[in-house]
Amino acid sequence: MNSRRRGLQALDTLIYAVVMTAVLFVVSTVVSLLFGRGFVGTKHLLFFVGFAMFGYGAFSLQPVKPWKDDDGDTRRDTPKGLQRLAERAIPQTYRVSSRDRLSTGAKLFVASLFVLGTSAAMEFVFGVGSV
Repeated sequence: MNSRRRGLQALDTLIYAVVMTAVLFVVSTVVSLLFGRGFVGTKHLLFFVGFAMFGYGAFSLQPVKPWKDDDGDTRRDTPKGLQRLAERAIPQTYRVSSRDRLSTGAKLFVASLFVLGTSAAMEFVFGVGSV
């Protein structure tokens, strides 16, 4: 495996994680403001959603059992949802082909770390919710 392909996979995963974190931040801020909780609610929502993503991403990283492998690799499909949005943020020359893209579980796991990191940064760096 060459280093360019690994670099493009890392860039694709990084952009996906940043887009996922940004979308979750905006959505959780809107929900939190609607309920009158401000950024404290945003921090809590990001923590709980990030923790759920972490569990789901870790669970989906498990290898497929040989008897369950139906050779239907979903990574080869056309990008949908946030993957399409993240792909638009990358210039055409730096896009990774769909067959070389990391699994959705791997990208979700990395995105969960970004979401949890954002929640932690809101508390420890920016002092949101500290007395």
